[in-house]
Amino acid sequence: MGFESIIGVLLSVVTAFLISYAFMPVIVKIAGLKELIDNPPEGQKKVTVADVPNLGGMGIFAAFLIAFSIWGHANQLESYPFLVASLFMLILTGINDDILELTTPKKLVIQFLASAEIVIAGKVLITNFGGLFGIYEVPFWVGAVITIPLFVIFVNSFKYINELDVLAGGVGIIISSIFGIWFFGAGFYTLAILSFVLAGALLGFLIYNMHPSKVSLGDTGSLIIGFVLVFIGVQFIQINNTIIGNPWHIDNSIIFAFAVMIIPAADIIRALYIRLLTDKNPFVTTSPNHVYKKLTESGVTKAFVSISFWLGNLLIIALAYSMSGMMNPSLMFLAIIILGLMLSPVTKFLHSSLKPILKLSDKKISFKNINSN
Repeated sequence: MGFESIIGVLLSVVTAFLISYAFMPVIVKIAGLKELIDNPPEGQKKVTVADVPNLGGMGIFAAFLIAFSIWGHANQLESYPFLVASLFMLILTGINDDILELTTPKKLVIQFLASAEIVIAGKVLITNFGGLFGIYEVPFWVGAVITIPLFVIFVNSFKYINELDVLAGGVGIIISSIFGIWFFGAGFYTLAILSFVLAGALLGFLIYNMHPSKVSLGDTGSLIIGFVLVFIGVQFIQINNTIIGNPWHIDNSIIFAFAVMIIPAADIIRALYIRLLTDKNPFVTTSPNHVYKKLTESGVTKAFVSISFWLGNLLIIALAYSMSGMMNPSLMFLAIIILGLMLSPVTKFLHSSLKPILKLSDKKISFKNINSN
């Protein structure tokens, strides 16, 4: 792709960023007037700051939709109408849940319907597993039966990491940017724009989500972002399997996509395992077993958790890419899961080891503030 394509990508990112950044103060004001704030249910503790407007996802969605409509050549993406239809289903679910708190069964039914829409009607599904657990090509209906639950699981896993300030937004930027770079390099401009537009919209939101958070994603934002990210990931797997011989082809694309999405994936794997082990309902909407809660409760700062997980995500992506095709797919898959699960103890160890340095840094900053006053 030429210079014009690069300019198009930059303009799309800037457009999405500016729209998202401009919308957030408006959303904060409206949410404050209507008392649409993100309070944890009685008896439950949330890691983010309480009393935060929870409709940040609406600003992200607006920025994503407008910027992609301007720069993305949406008519060239056959699955786009079905993506938009599915997103509107999730938006209505998210808004209702942010305001009225829907029951878990109702939310899951709508999430399955939205996923079925994009998988069956949009034909966005995995039909080639590249030898993972001995599975290669599968019929359309088998791929659909596997892909629909994957959409639902990942959407909810992203929702869980949303409960820590900036973690979800930063992870979303990493995932969408990695896939955006690949789409651009492989020559799929429309999907590249879609990925980068999401990254730009998230960046505009992230500025207002930094501590002390002025706005949160809420269920609306986490559902939208999680759904678009898994859509991008499945599209990557589909396209990669059709460009064998292309310099941008990646062996075991499903393993690489899993590595890119390892932060929410590892968290929900851990939480589900603990729930099943303790005979608890695996479909509850909140749980004390999520990694970020355990870390912050043990004294690790939110910023340290987020930065450590971002860097860990990038490291695992780099390892998965460099070892692509060098290991048995099933072993590689298990290795990535283990690496993802190790991020929590490694983060805790690093925070404990660096604690004296971090405290010294805080003291220096405080001393400078005193002098400046």
